[in-house]
Amino acid sequence: MKISPNGKYLAFGECYSGNDVADIHFLDIETQRVLDDTIENVPAALMERIFVTEGFGWAYDSKYCYYTKNSEIGLPKYVYRHEINTDSAEGSLFY
Repeated sequence: MKISPNGKYLAFGECYSGNDVADIHFLDIETQRVLDDTIENVPAALMERIFVTEGFGWAYDSKYCYYTKNSEIGLPKYVYRHEINTDSAEGSLFY
């Protein structure tokens, strides 16, 4: 879990039993409402790495978050940007 720099959002992961993928969700701390934003199909093995190390981060203005996804051989390769409070299912490839 990671709180945005402005203290408004909490990003958290949800793993589904028997699945090797997880989703990242966002909670509006003030309203206690889970936003419709979901980053889907993040490899479950990455969830701890994403939230503990640098695999996930917030932009300073808290409008965007950045996250990594693996290459075909299972190593972090792609960086995506997701705009908070949008309905985009997949972030835009950033790097």
